[in-house]
Amino acid sequence: MAFDYTFTDNDPAATGFASGLAGSGSAGGATAANTLRLAGLSPSKIAAGAPGSPGGNENALALAALASTGLVNGVTHTEAFAALVSDVGRASAGASSQLDTQNQILATAQALRDSFSGVDINEEAIRLLEFQQAFQATMRVIQVLDSLTNEILGLVR
Repeated sequence: MAFDYTFTDNDPAATGFASGLAGSGSAGGATAANTLRLAGLSPSKIAAGAPGSPGGNENALALAALASTGLVNGVTHTEAFAALVSDVGRASAGASSQLDTQNQILATAQALRDSFSGVDINEEAIRLLEFQQAFQATMRVIQVLDSLTNEILGLVR
């Protein structure tokens, strides 16, 4: 979306559009800030000096001084950014450490669960064979007792 703009400076002592010059132009599109241009303003007309000394470099020096001026909670922009990056790094390391701890707790809990409910198939197969053999031996004893009982009954008759 395009738009037109106009900067005016009715007061000669004011700084209007950074240079004390009036102007108009147009800009637009998704990156309007990149297309913003002032008609008829060359780089030589941008004020590097203060209104009282147009040939000086007070504005450029003031801009350079911003690098060492405490503007964000009393610290420079660079120091504030460094503190922010440091905080993000510490938070990331803490989150990574917590994730490792939680993964270890999960593995321990799963191993504990498996030790309580886990079934060893080989042990169960051995127990099943032992039970089957005991059952067969019991059946043989019952068969022997049955045949002995039948013989005793046959002798008594």
